[in-house]
Amino acid sequence: MKLSILKGITGLFFVFFLFSCHSMPIIITETRSWRITDEETSRGTIKLTGVTADRIGGRDSLEKEVAAIAPLYFWTEGFKTVESGSLADYTAQINLREREIAVGLRTKISLAVEVRIWACLDGETETDELSGKLPVAAGRVVFTGNKSFSSSKTTGKMLSGAISETLKQLSPIVPGTILPQQGTSLSQK
Repeated sequence: MKLSILKGITGLFFVFFLFSCHSMPIIITETRSWRITDEETSRGTIKLTGVTADRIGGRDSLEKEVAAIAPLYFWTEGFKTVESGSLADYTAQINLREREIAVGLRTKISLAVEVRIWACLDGETETDELSGKLPVAAGRVVFTGNKSFSSSKTTGKMLSGAISETLKQLSPIVPGTILPQQGTSLSQK
């Protein structure tokens, strides 16, 4: 009798161990691909002037990954990314932030991806010229939970969502036009 109870407990422990989050023998993958077609059909051109990542641990590889994949997400929304020395309709900056927050006795992670876009006047805008000027469009995606930017899947989904939401704000804007908020400076309280 005691032997069968011991076998039952051992079997239950083994099943629990197999289906725990960190010991699943199943490998889960996800793929994404893009097809770049005729470049003449783009809604405009955009220059990516910077990617910053404020997170725990190393950040260089995250910045490189976002800078490499962002042009594909911009293209998905109809905007062609141009080199830094080329003329563009818009310029964009992407900021990623990862913070640990205490929720009771547990620690959760707060992730944020921000995309800010400025209109280029005469096709040229340098990063130094952008300080103090309001962007013509901005978007942000925030997530709080157990995920991290260490997962490319999380980073890609959040980056895609932030770029998509930001570019939705550009639909009524004609590239190269001066908007009233272009000369307005940001004030901090």
